[in-house]
Amino acid sequence: MIMNATDTMNIFVDYHPTAEEPTIEQQVDFTNDSGGMNSDIADNYAKLKHAAMQIHDKKSYQWNTKNKSFIDLHKDLKTLGVKNNKFFLALYDKTLENVDPFAPVVPLELQARIAREVIRNPWYYLREIARIPMDGKPIIPGGGSPFIIDRNSAATWYLFLNGIDTYASKPRQCGKTQDAIAKINYAYNFGSLAATITLANKDLTLNKMNLARLKAQRDMLPIYLQAKNIFDIATLKILKETSNVTSMKNPVTNNNIILLPTANSEAKADGLGRGYTSSIQLWDEFDWTPYNTKIIDCSVFAFNTASANAKTNKSLYGRLFTSTPGNIDSRDGQSAEEFINGNQETGARGMLKWNDTMFDMDIRKLYNVVHSPKSYNGIVFVEHTWQQLKKTYDWYEKACEGVRYNPEVIAREINLKRLRGTSKSPFKRTDIMYLISNMLTAKETVDYSDNLSPIYIYDKIERRTPYILVVDPAEGLSGDNMAMSLINPYTEKAVAEFETPYITQPKMAKMIVKFMDNYCPKSVIVVENNKGRELLHLLQESKYAANIWYDIDKLGDKESIDKREVDTSAEKALGFNTNTKTRPILFGILENMVSEEPDKLNAKLLVDSICALERTRTGRIEAAQGKHDDMVMAYLIGICVRRMSSNMEDYGIIPGNIDPLEKAKQPLTVQEKLNKLKELIESLPAAVRSQFNMVDKAAVDAANYRKELDIEVAKTNLRESYAKQALGEEDDYMLDHPSSYYDAALDKDLDDIIGYSNTSDKDFDINDWI
Repeated sequence: MIMNATDTMNIFVDYHPTAEEPTIEQQVDFTNDSGGMNSDIADNYAKLKHAAMQIHDKKSYQWNTKNKSFIDLHKDLKTLGVKNNKFFLALYDKTLENVDPFAPVVPLELQARIAREVIRNPWYYLREIARIPMDGKPIIPGGGSPFIIDRNSAATWYLFLNGIDTYASKPRQCGKTQDAIAKINYAYNFGSLAATITLANKDLTLNKMNLARLKAQRDMLPIYLQAKNIFDIATLKILKETSNVTSMKNPVTNNNIILLPTANSEAKADGLGRGYTSSIQLWDEFDWTPYNTKIIDCSVFAFNTASANAKTNKSLYGRLFTSTPGNIDSRDGQSAEEFINGNQETGARGMLKWNDTMFDMDIRKLYNVVHSPKSYNGIVFVEHTWQQLKKTYDWYEKACEGVRYNPEVIAREINLKRLRGTSKSPFKRTDIMYLISNMLTAKETVDYSDNLSPIYIYDKIERRTPYILVVDPAEGLSGDNMAMSLINPYTEKAVAEFETPYITQPKMAKMIVKFMDNYCPKSVIVVENNKGRELLHLLQESKYAANIWYDIDKLGDKESIDKREVDTSAEKALGFNTNTKTRPILFGILENMVSEEPDKLNAKLLVDSICALERTRTGRIEAAQGKHDDMVMAYLIGICVRRMSSNMEDYGIIPGNIDPLEKAKQPLTVQEKLNKLKELIESLPAAVRSQFNMVDKAAVDAANYRKELDIEVAKTNLRESYAKQALGEEDDYMLDHPSSYYDAALDKDLDDIIGYSNTSDKDFDINDWI
C-alpha cells in the first residue's frame, strides 16, 4: 500500500484503538525482517519529525506500563522528596496506552502513531520500545530485556535530552555502557538528522564490541521502526543501511556512526581530536583511554560548532562519558581525575556533581550553572553507588567474588573509589582501603549557594547539641577551597561538610548563619584565622557572635571578646592559627586517628581529602599536586580544639561526657525512675502530694516486708550451710550438738546482713553472703 504525505499526516488523528480490524492490505507482518519501515513513513521522515515536534497534545502518564522499573523509580524519587518524579512516565498519544508495539500485526496508521510518539517522547521509546541484549535470549524484535531504568540512567537521559553533557559513573556490570548505547541508538534512529556520531573507547576491540551492541539493540526494535532497508520510490530501488565493523549509516535519517581508533601517541591523539566533527560523542571507559583529555581538548571546537548546528535544527547533541574510576597515579587516570574535579593550580574547572534534587530545578537554570565559566566545565558528573541503585548485598558479594576479592579492584570498580598509589601516601594501603570501604554517602543535602554546591549531611543533626562548626576559609577566587566541617563533640565524627572554591567570605558568613538557624544554633564556631579575618569580623556582627571560639591561652578574659574590643590580644585570640607549630600537631592527630580510630573518619569529602595527601621528602604531609587539604584541615582543627582547648565548657562541651541525647535513649534504672518520680511528686501542690505520700508509705511498708522475708530466707540458707560444714568435720561435740556450733556465727552474719540491707542502696542479694 502506497500513501502520500497528506495521508501519512492524517493518520495521526484518524486512528482510534476501537476502530474496526485492519484490512488485509493494511496489515504488516514482521515475523521476519523482510518488511521494515514503511516507505511512506521513511519518505516523509523529516516531515514526520517536524510534525511530531510541533504537536503539543496534553500530556498524560502511563501508570499501567508493564515496565515496572519506571514505576519503582517514581516511588523512589517520591520517597527522596523529588517533586518532579513522573516525567519518565509521560505519554502524549493516549490511544497508545494499551497498545503492544511488538504485536505480530500492526496497522500502518498505528505504526505512524508509535513513530510519532517515539520521536517526540524519548521516555516512551525507553519505557515501551527499547530492548537490551540478554544472555540466552535471541536478537529478534522484542527479544532481550526491557530497558531497566534506575536513578543514574534517569539522570543522564534527562540531561542528554536537554543538551547537557554527562559523565556516568556506576559500579561494574550495572549497565552504564548499554545505557549509553541506548542513547546513541535513539539518536541514530529517531533523535537526529544528518548527524555524525563518534564512538571512542580505550581500545578498538572494545569499541567494535560497542558498535555490535548498538546493532543488537536496534535489531530488537519492532521492524517497522528499523531503517536497515527501505524502498526508494524515485529510483525503485531498495536502499540498504551501510554497515561494517567500524561504521554504519542510517538510510532514512542519514546519520553516520564512526568508530575512533586508539591513540598510541600524543600526535595521534591530536589528530583524532581535530579529524572528526561530530555533534554526538560517546567516550566509554574514559578514565582508561590513552591521551583522553588531549583528544577532548583538540575536539572541543569542532564539537561546539556541530552541536550548535544540531541545536538550531532541533536535533539531539551532546557528549556522553562513562567509566569506572581509573588509576589516579597513571597519566590517563590523573588526567581524568583533573577533568572530573578540576585543577585549582592551573585554574581548570571540574564537573558539576549531580544530586537527584536537581530534577526539581528549572532546566534553564541548571544549564546556565553547569556552563558558568567561573564554576564548572559544562559537564555533569552523575554517580550512584550500588546501594543507591538498589543492588542487594548478595549482588555485592557476587561482584566481589567476580574480581577474586581483590580489595583495590573492589574499591575502584564496585565502590567507585579513585585510589592513589602507595609510594607517597603517609598511610598504609590497608588503612586507606578501610577508610574508603567505610565511607558514608549523604543522607540529606541542603544548598544555600549560588552554584549548586550543597552541604552534605550524614547523620541527624540535633538542635540542642553544641556541635563544633569549623571553617577553613578561602578567598573565593577558585584557588583554595572554602571548607566547613560540622563535628559531633561526643563522637568526634563529621556529621556535615561543605567544600567549594567559588564562594566569598561574606556569602559564607550568611550561609553559616542560615545553616545554624535551621540546624545547629548551639554550635561553637571555629575559624582558621590566617585567611579568615574577614569571615570572623562578619560573624562578630551576626547573632552568633557569642558562639565564636577564642583561644583562652592567648586571652584569659572573655569579656574583651564579648565587648568587641579590637585590641591586638583579642584579635589574636579569635579563631585557630595554623602555623609551623600547630600543623605537626594536627597531622599527628590524623596519623593516630587513621591507625587507631578510623571509624571516626567516614565522611566522604574528608576521606577524599585524606586519600589525596602525600608525604614529601622532608616528611611534611600535604596535598598532592593539583589537590587541596582544606577539608582535612577543617576537621583536624575541630578535633584539636575539642581535645586541647581548656574553655570548651564555656560552649556547653564537657570533655569526657557522653552525648546526653544518646544517654536519654538508654533505659532508666529502678533508682533513676524512683528519683524522677520523687522529683515529680515534690513539684506537685501539697494537697495532691499528700495522696502520693500514702502511696509512698505503702511502698515503704512493702519494701520492709520484702527485707524481712529475705532475712528469713537467709537464716534458713545459712543454717543449712553451717550444718553442712559442721557435719563434714571429725568433731564429736559438733556431731552431738551441731546447732550450738553455728548459732554464734549465724547471729554475727545475720547482723551484718541486716545492717547492710538497711544502709545500702544496692539490691539485696543473699548469694553475696553464702
